[in-house]
Amino acid sequence: MKKLLIVVSVVAVGGLSAYLMFVFRPDSQTGPTPRAPTDRMTMEDLKGPKPGLRVLFVGNSHVFTNNVPDLVTKLAKAADVERPLMTWAEAPGDTSFKMHWENGRVEKLLGQVKWDLVVLQDQSAMPLMSRNQRD
Repeated sequence: MKKLLIVVSVVAVGGLSAYLMFVFRPDSQTGPTPRAPTDRMTMEDLKGPKPGLRVLFVGNSHVFTNNVPDLVTKLAKAADVERPLMTWAEAPGDTSFKMHWENGRVEKLLGQVKWDLVVLQDQSAMPLMSRNQRD
C-alpha cells in the first residue's frame, strides 16, 4: 500500500511540478545538478547496510529542475513511511530513455545498488516526434 502511495505521489508531484514550471517560467534553474545525489546521499550510503527504501530517479530536466526526488522524500516523511527514502537522480537535461541506455550510466547504477524502486520519466517531447526523429 505504501509503495502505491509513493508511486501516486510521484505522478502527482511530477505533474504539478511540470505545470508550475510552465506557468511561472522561472528565470533561473536552481535545482540540483543533473546527476547529483539528492538529500546529500552518497553512493556508499546507497550500497551499504543503512536501512531505507532505495529509489533511483531516471529522467531529465523535469526531474532535476523541480528536484522531484526531494519532493517525494518530503512527502514520504510527511506520510510517516516505515523506511526512510534514499534517493539518487540520474537526470541530465533533454535526455530520452534511449540516450540514458546508450550512455551506460543508468546500466552502471542498476548494477551498483539494489534499488527498491526505479522511477522513469522520458523526454517530454517524445510523443510529438515522428518515428524517424525518435530513432
